[in-house]
Amino acid sequence: MDTSKEKENRKQKSSCLKSCSNAIVSVLEGQFYRLGKLVGKYPWSTILLSLAVAGCFGVGMLNFTEENRREKLWIPMQAESLDHLEWINQYYSSNLRVARLLIEDSSNVLTPTVLQAMLEMDQSIKALSVPEGDWESLCYKIAGQCWASSLLELWSFNETVIMGLTESDILDMVNQENFTSPVYFTPIDVDSMLGDIARNSSGYILSAKATPMTYFLMDKRVYDPSTGEDDDPVADAWEKKFSDLGQAGHSDIDGVYTFTIFSFGEESGKSIQGDITFLSAGYLLIIIYVAIMLGKFTMIEHKIYISLAGVIVIGLSILVAIGFSSACGFFYGPVHTVLPFLLLGIGVDDMFVVVQAWSNLSPKEKKADLHEIVGEALRHAGVSITVTSITDFVAFGIGATTILPALRSFCVYCAIGIFFLFFFCITFFTACLTIDQKRVNSRRNACCCCYQHDADYQPCCKRTDLLQHFFRHIYSNILLKLPVKIIVVVVAVALFGVNIWGTINLKQEFQFEWFLPEDSYVVEYIETSDQYFPSQGFSGDIFIRDVDYYDEYDKLDDLYDELIRNKYVLDADSWFEDLRVWMKNNKAGDVNMGNNNMPTTEAVFNSWAVQFLTMTNEGRRHSDDVKMSGGNITYSRINFQLINLDDSSEQIAAMDSIRSLTKNIGFDSDDAVFAYGDFFPTWEANKVIKVELYRNLGLAMLAVFVVTLVLIANLWTALLVFLCVIVSLVDVTGMMYFWGLTIDTVTTINLILAVGLTVDYSAHIGHTFMTVLGDRNRRAKYTLGDMGPAVFNGGVSTFLAFVLLILSNSYIFKVFFKIFFLVVLIGLFHGLVVLPILLSWVGPSPYLSAEDRGSEKEDNIALDNNKNGSAKTSDGIDNPVMIPRPNHVIVANNDEVLVMNSDGTQVQSVATATKGNHDNDGTKGTREISIDDAINNAVDDQVFETNESIGETANNIQDDSDDEIFI
Repeated sequence: MDTSKEKENRKQKSSCLKSCSNAIVSVLEGQFYRLGKLVGKYPWSTILLSLAVAGCFGVGMLNFTEENRREKLWIPMQAESLDHLEWINQYYSSNLRVARLLIEDSSNVLTPTVLQAMLEMDQSIKALSVPEGDWESLCYKIAGQCWASSLLELWSFNETVIMGLTESDILDMVNQENFTSPVYFTPIDVDSMLGDIARNSSGYILSAKATPMTYFLMDKRVYDPSTGEDDDPVADAWEKKFSDLGQAGHSDIDGVYTFTIFSFGEESGKSIQGDITFLSAGYLLIIIYVAIMLGKFTMIEHKIYISLAGVIVIGLSILVAIGFSSACGFFYGPVHTVLPFLLLGIGVDDMFVVVQAWSNLSPKEKKADLHEIVGEALRHAGVSITVTSITDFVAFGIGATTILPALRSFCVYCAIGIFFLFFFCITFFTACLTIDQKRVNSRRNACCCCYQHDADYQPCCKRTDLLQHFFRHIYSNILLKLPVKIIVVVVAVALFGVNIWGTINLKQEFQFEWFLPEDSYVVEYIETSDQYFPSQGFSGDIFIRDVDYYDEYDKLDDLYDELIRNKYVLDADSWFEDLRVWMKNNKAGDVNMGNNNMPTTEAVFNSWAVQFLTMTNEGRRHSDDVKMSGGNITYSRINFQLINLDDSSEQIAAMDSIRSLTKNIGFDSDDAVFAYGDFFPTWEANKVIKVELYRNLGLAMLAVFVVTLVLIANLWTALLVFLCVIVSLVDVTGMMYFWGLTIDTVTTINLILAVGLTVDYSAHIGHTFMTVLGDRNRRAKYTLGDMGPAVFNGGVSTFLAFVLLILSNSYIFKVFFKIFFLVVLIGLFHGLVVLPILLSWVGPSPYLSAEDRGSEKEDNIALDNNKNGSAKTSDGIDNPVMIPRPNHVIVANNDEVLVMNSDGTQVQSVATATKGNHDNDGTKGTREISIDDAINNAVDDQVFETNESIGETANNIQDDSDDEIFI
């Protein structure tokens, strides 16, 4: 044991850092001890204060705002795309939304039967109405007519003509070239309206297996703060009926697939909201698990209300997180739905640590007044949960500095939730534990506290702490054998090496359709559309503003030339290039034509441009591309189409290439020309997401190390914990590659969450190791016995919180399940397997304050070899709770001490523990007792301090074995 002289020697050898460490630990433990005593004295006041705090912050929910708009969630703040999109919405807003049906026939859609069925569906669609609108009032009109595009347009949607068509008539029509719509007088590309076309040797279309039907509506959506979306309730209602009609299909058509703006939002939201059921079920599982693990199966000692108190703590934390964040102006987005799962996992972990610390108190500590017991429990648990809570808080605080709005808001919610989770755990939950212990002490029923059991109440069944017994006597003994240590380290290093390779190969990719349920009808539409109409590449525009079209015509020519030469561009369509060709062909002999194929004056140029755009078919095709005011061109755009791009890295390179092209042409104004496509915001988010991931993880881990160093107050232990965190994260990211995940916004959020959880599993073990005396191997063993059950229960409870998400159809929840499954599995492996081994080899010396607690932890006994095995505690009281004799157990009760065989037979009667009232031969007052009762008595803390006669009797027990029997 650590004598006073040895303690003094250790003090003298302490370095400056260790002195600071001991001072920090001493201050923290002292503060938590005083807080525990205060809570223990005034538990009801503490509960009321906690509820008042939660209520005050919960008022902030009056400012609650939800956000579901893509550009407000995933686009980096101050991104180029946001500025450009704002300008486009002002000057080039299409005010157009699309509803589509995709018609599929396994043999041929170019038959009278299919076209007649399409006509029936077209007529039904145009007859759809809702209380405040119908097709005629909602549609987008061209030349005064509602715009609908399909093969039926070739025959002007004329029912009489279509009903009389033969298959030959249909094929003749679709094989015409340069066809112009008889309804809207715009060019029609028939090939683009057919999927999986079969042709003869001369290129004549013989059949096709798919064709779309597209309906265009006016886009009158406005932002609705209650939903966080741009909504148009009337058009949404009409599109809902449209989707229902499409899903109903037609008996003469093999397959009908539907897509609308409303259906995409509805299905993506449904996939998240529908899985809230799993959250409720997860909470129920946690309540059951906590009640089983914390309590005993007796009428007095089961812990159902403590389980409920734990869930209330999480509910209060969620309330404060939402209220406080809302008051500060942060929105609630789709990814925020995982917040309850996160706080549930972390919160239950902290509660297990508090309860475990209470359970680990020695019999002597448990004899103190209740408020002193609470103080001791919180002194041991407080520093440990402070380490994990602050590291989690700091990790999310750093995540909140990101430029991605959804991630920033989510990290703020999490940081606030974790801080108050810690606050309510050391106040509300500890107060509930105090009240519950008062109930136990007064023998009141665990379910109905009004009923008080008699003093002679004996439970019919009890549950021993099997998990702690397993960690203390079985698992730790096996793990800390040298061959096992070597095998574990080899496995850990091999796993780390494989996952480094997986991490290197982890790709960056994201598609918004991943947010849809796998069984969604929208997913069916997208998959079928990709099958029959594979994309030839994304399309976009180059917008031209603040340009003198006459004086800078040569730069406009250069812009077009550079665009079509760009390796990422498949094709480009420029109104200005077509105008130049038209002027060359039609104005060559005009006196106003100059030598450079440009008019001699700007006024003539503007006049010819108006003529081209309004009076020629080629010009009218560009009517939406050019904006004019007072006969002058003010703004215009050039369309382009990209080649097929394989992954995010190519997409980002293509975007950067085209942006660079527009900036290097040399227009007088730096921002006169810019490129934009609907896909640019997503690509811009992908461009920064990997940088943001590495930045946030790096800063979070650095902060975690600093906080761990300060609170654990030992450099070497902090380094070992930090090593386990880094290796765990590499293992998680490597396994993500093998599980088919990619780097995107959702996985980035989950990886930041992983930093906090992996710290939890290792920091508790590292801190507990510092509080135990003995050699490294013995300290590692006691650490596993004391803190192992709490860490394991925390991991299992976290797993139970999200295990049902394996059934989810939501991409967010599926990713959450996969990553957190890996985090729990790998985190527990490094926290409960690898770290104890490292500590047993190279762990630092303990805190100076570890002496008292360490002697208690050695089961209150020291064997003095110089006195022939006499068993005495450090304070001189004989208390043989542990003795080096295999297959025996010493049972010490108020009246007697027995040495029992494992089969329950008595080995030797020992003198009674009552002073002055026993026989020296040790035979008087003894009774036979079964081994099960002996163990139950010990587990139930019915082991009492006894007098010196026990130690004297122990001298007669001779055995050379080093095995330790704990009760």
